[in-house]
Amino acid sequence: MIYIKELIEYRRHFHKYPEIGFNTGETIKYIIGILNNIEYNKDIISLKLNRIDNNLIVTLSTKPSTILGFRADIDALKIKEETSLEFKSTNNYMHACGHDAHSAITLRVITYLLNNPCILNGTVRFIFQNAEEGPDNGGAYYLMDNNEVKEIETIYALHVNSELEPNTVYYKYNEIMASSNCFKIELFGKASHITRYNEGIDVLKVGNKIYHKINKIKTNNLIYMGTFNSGTTTNIVPDYTKIEGSIRTFYLSDFRYIYYKISQIVKRYSKNNKYLISYNNGYPSVINNKDSVDLLVRCCNKINLKHILLNKPLFLSDDFSRYSKNSRICYFFIGTKFINNTPLHSSNFMIDEKSLKTGFDIYLELIKNYPFRYV
Repeated sequence: MIYIKELIEYRRHFHKYPEIGFNTGETIKYIIGILNNIEYNKDIISLKLNRIDNNLIVTLSTKPSTILGFRADIDALKIKEETSLEFKSTNNYMHACGHDAHSAITLRVITYLLNNPCILNGTVRFIFQNAEEGPDNGGAYYLMDNNEVKEIETIYALHVNSELEPNTVYYKYNEIMASSNCFKIELFGKASHITRYNEGIDVLKVGNKIYHKINKIKTNNLIYMGTFNSGTTTNIVPDYTKIEGSIRTFYLSDFRYIYYKISQIVKRYSKNNKYLISYNNGYPSVINNKDSVDLLVRCCNKINLKHILLNKPLFLSDDFSRYSKNSRICYFFIGTKFINNTPLHSSNFMIDEKSLKTGFDIYLELIKNYPFRYV
């Protein structure tokens, strides 16, 4: 069918010309160019484009109503592609997380609605958002106070997953993805020559004890220390040690407990040296709204789309969680397992393009069945 052909065309364009972070201007130009060239009946459906820096908000409406939303992340990663695809990246970046697929699905839904306005019985708003992969607070953080975003009643987002079975929706009630928080421990000791060891304060040894003790914290959440730096040469007692790590939790109370335990450990082993503990708040956890998940399941059933309830949340994170500040949110996965089954963020990442139809079909069905209230 023609809409599948265009889905693949859009996806391959995004894949071939990836952009990262907040620098997604050419991607936005491409989307705007596609939409400006669509012929549609302006007496039946309205189209509004609102470019905010390198983000784009697209509003379609056949009548004033409460607003249904969809988010598509458009940024790529700083990864050099190593596939043999004919449409592989033309630069040193890569859509190794599937955002090209998310953008293609969302763009094709918009163009389809413009040509088939009878499907829409209210107002729907689509956000093409940059910097989901960062840097700093992520792209969603800077959109939260925009009035068009604040007006959205319920917002959906999907994510492809090349390790899950194709043409299948994977969903979960309540928590589905974790918050991401980073911590940094700095230990300040006293340097001395190793022949006068007792005159120094060795914070490498202190850091080693702290590292092993943190690894023994009992929790169902995730704590991982990714960097440990200490010392400058082989014959000097180190006077500075830095340990950095990540904490992934689903609830704030769990994060506070883990941070408290880390603080107590550092305090216990740093009796003879000064220390500093700091952390930055990353993305909050993604907590799905029950009613929005219920609608997703009903829509899957109506179109006989295979759907599977996840038995546990994932320690992945996504700044889609920030939209819960103003709206009910629902995040789900579509399986796109391909021959080589490469994971996300891999330089060989690939998806089964036929699975794009799954995302397109479920988005249309959500729009058809959403309980708009008219204003």
